[in-house]
Amino acid sequence: MKKYGIILLVMAFLLAPAMAQAVQFSIVGPRALGMGGANVAAVNDSTAVYWNPAALADFKKVDIRVPLSVALRDHVGLKDTVDRINDIHALVLADNTAAISETINLLNDLNKPNTGADIDASAGLLVSIPLQKSAIAFSALGLGYAGLYPTIDTTNMSTNIALPTFVGNNTSYVTGIGIVTVEPAFSFATQFGENLYVGANAKMINASTYLYSQTITSGDFSNFTDNLDNSKTTSNKAAVDAGVLFAPIKSFNIGLVGRNLNSPEFSILGGKLELERQYRAGVA
Repeated sequence: MKKYGIILLVMAFLLAPAMAQAVQFSIVGPRALGMGGANVAAVNDSTAVYWNPAALADFKKVDIRVPLSVALRDHVGLKDTVDRINDIHALVLADNTAAISETINLLNDLNKPNTGADIDASAGLLVSIPLQKSAIAFSALGLGYAGLYPTIDTTNMSTNIALPTFVGNNTSYVTGIGIVTVEPAFSFATQFGENLYVGANAKMINASTYLYSQTITSGDFSNFTDNLDNSKTTSNKAAVDAGVLFAPIKSFNIGLVGRNLNSPEFSILGGKLELERQYRAGVA
């Protein structure tokens, strides 16, 4: 098992230099939960710093927000599946037929598309201040995203304990990757003519990144998450967001936002993690 751990660690070092993290948009602010993608065109409070900084110049009011949200998606009960495989692993090694059959079924369940788990969270303080046809905002937003992804060894799935491919020798593993950022930012937005608003954020991102791989049978899920937490690496980079809001007629808005436009890179176990650009458009 130590040998497999060394192999996985080497794989993590080899993969890390090329990693790019395509995180999804977090739900910042309760109104955004109901508006979905349309919130890019409809945001009317200081969470515009996140959704579309151009809108800061549109709603023209002093606004203070302290948003908090958490979303968890576990598509196949990953924790319960990993724990169950570990619970019966000793029986598998003792050539228990029922345990062998159940382990193979559980591994096959994990060997399907979208069988991982992910979590994202946000919290922070946002303050917007109108200035005639413009607006400024100060914010400190914390954003977190993590994903857990199983990789299944489909070779070692035999029910025969005498064979090298016996399922008791299976080396399937779970990889966890995550990034937690704290983003103090200054925002400016202004109006052009009667219908067009543009805005941008200048921010410094303090990022904590995580990367860890572990064979499924080397410990329970709590052991894995503890080791993932211990893989923490921190670094800082500047980044830029920009947004446009177009209101051609009353009560009809078109919005477009781009986040992390310079694709900042952060340190991660043995390499770099690129935070990919995010784009979203909305109509409201």
